[in-house]
Amino acid sequence: MSIHTFSPQNRGWISGRPPGQRRAVQNRRITELQKLIGEVPVAQPSDRQFIDTRSRKAEAESRRMAMNCELMVIERNIKLFHTTLSSLDKPVRPISDQLVCSTDKTDAREEVSAALQNNHLLRCSLKERIESQNTIIQECIAEEQNNKRKFSRLTSGTLDISNEQCIL
Repeated sequence: MSIHTFSPQNRGWISGRPPGQRRAVQNRRITELQKLIGEVPVAQPSDRQFIDTRSRKAEAESRRMAMNCELMVIERNIKLFHTTLSSLDKPVRPISDQLVCSTDKTDAREEVSAALQNNHLLRCSLKERIESQNTIIQECIAEEQNNKRKFSRLTSGTLDISNEQCIL
């Protein structure tokens, strides 16, 4: 009977080796792989990658901050335009309740309404641009964390080979 054929006697054998030999071969292979770990050149994340990621993140944060300032101004303008439109609907002037205005305010109302609509559009556009900067910032943070994880694994000198399957 051949070693490589299936029978109750060799059921647990790998490549026809008895269990005791299999353990010895596996231990030799593990030792060989551990030696190779130190010999394999490892590509470390370059300082340039760290710098590029950090500068991209800093630029995105700076742009986001500027856009948030613009957004605050636009929101104040929207509030002011709403107040102006509501006051145009009243015949009384803000200076005194005794002053009554009978001037046709149609042109002023249209002008303020157009400015209000324009500011609403600007606000929507600005919010989308801020969100895109947030996405860039989150990508940079993820990239930084990934690079740190890679670097820490490289510097720790450990490699997990417990899941490697060796065919002996």
